Amino acid sequence: MSILQDLSGRKGWIVIIVCVILGLGYWLYRHRDRTLPPIVLKDSDGQEVTFEAMRAGKDHTVMVFLLPGCPISKFSMGVVKEQHAKLSGQLSFVGLLVGKQPAADRMVEDEELEFPVYGLHDGTDPFAINELIDAVGSSEGLRTMVYGGTVIVVNPDRKIVINLARDEVRELPEELAELVN
Repeated sequence: MSILQDLSGRKGWIVIIVCVILGLGYWLYRHRDRTLPPIVLKDSDGQEVTFEAMRAGKDHTVMVFLLPGCPISKFSMGVVKEQHAKLSGQLSFVGLLVGKQPAADRMVEDEELEFPVYGLHDGTDPFAINELIDAVGSSEGLRTMVYGGTVIVVNPDRKIVINLARDEVRELPEELAELVN
C-alpha cells in the first residue's frame, strides 16, 4: 500500500489538522509579546539602577547587548552611538555588557560613549537576568541565547517593541525614525 493511499480518508485529515495546529502553535509562540523582567543592575558606584531609572522618563529605551571583543557588538555600538547623537532627546539609551561593571566602565571610556553601560554580571537577581535573556534571545535548541550586538527597544511597560540581532541592526535607524515620528 502506498503512502498516499494510507493518508486518504480520515487518517489524512487527522494528519493535516495536527500539522495545522502545530504550525499555528509555533507561529503564536514566535509572535508572543515579550516583556522584560524588573531587572536591577548596579552602576559604577555600586548603586542599584532599576529599569525605571534607565528609562529616564522617556517613552522608549534602546538597549544594546555587548560582548567584550566582539566585532558585531562593536558594529552595533557604533550604530547605537550614531542614533544616540540624533535621538537622545526622545529616547533613552543603555548598554548591557555581558561582564562586570569595571569592564562596562572601561568600554564607556574607550569607546567614548555618551550613554551608560551596565555589567549584567552585577545584576542583583541572577534569575531576572536569565529571564531577560529568555525574553530577548532566540531559541537555540534547548537554551536561549542573545547574540552580541543585539539591540532592543522597550516601552514603559517593559514590552519589547523592536528586537534586532546580527545583520538586522542595520535597520535600526529606520526603525527608530518610524518609532519617534
